[in-house]
Amino acid sequence: TAIMGCLSTLILSPCVTAPLIGALGYIAQTGNVTLGSIALFFLSLGMGTPLLLIGTSAGKLLPKAGLWMNTVKSFFGIMLIAVAIYLMERILPGPFTMFLWGSLVVFCGIYMGALTRAESNKGKFSQGLGIILLIYGLLILIGASQGKSNPLQPLANITTMETHKESMVVVKTLAELQQALMNAVGTPVMLDFYADWCASCKVMAQTTLQDAKVQTALKNFVVLKVDVTANNAASKALLNHFDVVAPPTLLFFNAEGEELNNLRLVGEISAPIFYNNLNRVLGEPQ
Repeated sequence: TAIMGCLSTLILSPCVTAPLIGALGYIAQTGNVTLGSIALFFLSLGMGTPLLLIGTSAGKLLPKAGLWMNTVKSFFGIMLIAVAIYLMERILPGPFTMFLWGSLVVFCGIYMGALTRAESNKGKFSQGLGIILLIYGLLILIGASQGKSNPLQPLANITTMETHKESMVVVKTLAELQQALMNAVGTPVMLDFYADWCASCKVMAQTTLQDAKVQTALKNFVVLKVDVTANNAASKALLNHFDVVAPPTLLFFNAEGEELNNLRLVGEISAPIFYNNLNRVLGEPQ
């Protein structure tokens, strides 16, 4: 029990860190200690009250143990493995994570009875779902063998940024970026701050940047991919120079090389918003 308590603290603490930092940051920025204290009080109250209710109920509010608990245990075990794969996507190659996703789905399908003869209606229903998972997992494995990286579209040909690849330049230092900006004078420029460990960057690459309208609009830009994956001194110099906190962040420059600060985008952006922003950049006085 003591070991489980120590481990649960390590696991649960990051969950509390985000709202805690948000509340403390608000207090530091506004100086409103009273409101900040009330916010922290209700944060702790909201987290502690359910535990107090369950603890004082002597177990009456908890579900009764039974065979169904094995199903719950297996379900959450699969979820934990899925979360682990999701987190490893930041550091592992795309095809390898595809292999992991495919393996997980295949095993889930087998354990649901895809290869076992079912007699009852419940068993047949479980077997049907298992067969679907098994086939889908095999498709993911096939996609992994072809170098694909999107388990939701395992066999799709991803062509992100291919339509304007000739105008895309990857830079990793401030000197390289400044030289690329000088070379691009006369054409609008988009700086795309990204990192291989940035989950939101990958989401945008597979969704927003795949949009046909976005692809067409980006043909009018020189796209500079600012790679801050290494998070070293050069990466930090790039971030500090443009006052960028973290990727994904998109900066836009007009044809004269002047940044349009009011059009800066931060975080995951949907395709319609991104497309409208590109049109606003092209509509700015040159």
